[in-house]
Amino acid sequence: MPIGTVKQLCTPSSVVTSTSASEQVAQLEHFEKLKGDATEFFRRNHFTDGLKRLVERGMERLAGNTSEGAFYLTQAMGGGKTHSLLTLGLLAADPALRRQVLPGSTAGASFGPAKVVIFSGLQSPSNLLWGHIADGLGKPSVMAPFWENGPKVPGVSEWADLLGDEPVLVLIDELPSYLRVTQGQAVGNSTLGEQTILGLERLFNALERCPRACVVVTNLKDDIYLDGSTQLKTLIESLSKHADRNAESITPVQQNTSEVFEIVRKRLFDALPPADKIDEVAQAYVAALQRARRVDTIPTTPETFIERIRETYPFHPSIRDIVARFAENRGYQKTRALIRILRLAVKSALNGDGNAFLVGLQHLDFNDQATQEELRKINPYYVNAISRDVASRGSALAERVDKMDGNPTASSVAKILLMSSLSTAESPLRGLTEGELIESLVDPLLEVSEIKSALGRLQGQAWYMFQGVDQRIFFGQNANVTAEITEVAQNIADELVDQSLRDKLKEVFKPRTGNLYSDRMAILPGLDEIELDDERPTLIILERPADQLPTDFDEWWKKQDAQNRVLVLTADPNTVTTLRGNARRARAIELVKRRI
Repeated sequence: MPIGTVKQLCTPSSVVTSTSASEQVAQLEHFEKLKGDATEFFRRNHFTDGLKRLVERGMERLAGNTSEGAFYLTQAMGGGKTHSLLTLGLLAADPALRRQVLPGSTAGASFGPAKVVIFSGLQSPSNLLWGHIADGLGKPSVMAPFWENGPKVPGVSEWADLLGDEPVLVLIDELPSYLRVTQGQAVGNSTLGEQTILGLERLFNALERCPRACVVVTNLKDDIYLDGSTQLKTLIESLSKHADRNAESITPVQQNTSEVFEIVRKRLFDALPPADKIDEVAQAYVAALQRARRVDTIPTTPETFIERIRETYPFHPSIRDIVARFAENRGYQKTRALIRILRLAVKSALNGDGNAFLVGLQHLDFNDQATQEELRKINPYYVNAISRDVASRGSALAERVDKMDGNPTASSVAKILLMSSLSTAESPLRGLTEGELIESLVDPLLEVSEIKSALGRLQGQAWYMFQGVDQRIFFGQNANVTAEITEVAQNIADELVDQSLRDKLKEVFKPRTGNLYSDRMAILPGLDEIELDDERPTLIILERPADQLPTDFDEWWKKQDAQNRVLVLTADPNTVTTLRGNARRARAIELVKRRI
């Protein structure tokens, strides 16, 4: 029985099918809008272990059942922090929503609407961080003395008066961005950045007096901010120490687990097939891998693919390993970026021939502008490699091979290898072995021989493709000169090659004494090109075995008056073919050197 494709078995969400270029990820500024109707937000929400812990601990605090009042979300950029803040904030503010989403939460049922205030470091409010929080809690007068006549740091007592005894949730995001701005604003012998750090430390200390107040702060050590000034680094390190000392650490999403695929599935699909249909797909891949293993070495035991596909369906398990290569690139947004990338892959797979049984990174449309932008965000230094070897509206090498072969295998090979080469680490793991490549691409309809054939075609011609000593095949940022020379050589006209060969042979056979023949030579000539010298012999080099002189040459010679002024040197055709190849390559090397 034929297995179902992603197009047949899955129902994509509007996020996938939308033509909007928006990021499709909720932001903190959407909070008030989401409060009006959080149904869609929670329909697409997956409670990871970290998010469950945050919500449970937050509800306990707002109910007054725990002394832990501060939480610190430790995750790199795009790792689910903002989504976690929104989830906790929406649930804290709405008892009815808590009953719907958290029906078993005793703590969540024990208090009414909590006051929720959000501070984003992307803002620069004139009433400063503490004035902004006071406004959000409806008590602007409490903090007015600490900003109206110039910045002053509120004490623990002022924070305690502001927070009070009722359920209050303060969500603080993007603080490094705020500190970047405030570090340069002098306040007496200090700066507003330093005052902000002191103010937050006192906020943490005030939580001991406010049993139902909860503060959540997000990650402070993103690389993008640690690239700043020494002063900014010092501020962030100082604030991080306060957070580590005063707040419970929670990681919203474990990137090395199946949690991230649960999140992506919820976001990108409205409906997935039942488990038995997924297992049919998995079994078909196991059969394909078993066939592959008979003819090649692949790193994974095929039978393990069943469980791996169950974890990642409708995505190919290789995505996890390939994305891990560039997941630590500076500025990469973890879960948020993966959602964007896989949304584009799903959209392209569904718009393609419809034969995708699992969505892989080879389904990305590298000619799509949104995809190109995502690739630049991951690593901006592969633009030339992509346009020359992978995708360029039909003119890139892989696309030309596809057209000649009548299938997209070469492009699939090139895209998978490119995606596995994007790490910017100091000693990066780049590329895939041939076995890893086969494992990533083989499916019930694609044979190993097709993959190996496409790879061979690319390796012989791709300018930016390399193979390391570990046998991993990868794309580099700079051109592979050998491949460039090979392609340039193929495109040199035969006439130019013959001229180069003639010039070289003329140099080799240049007469030293002139006793045997003159400097008038005819090398690989047409008969009409031969001009004899009445005084001295002319050397004629023919591409012919010595015992098989051309009839037309023999007739030409017989017609000459000065037959003793002709010296004939014959060259075996196989030798001349080799010499032509050398001349072609030498000319190509000169052309490439000029470009460099």
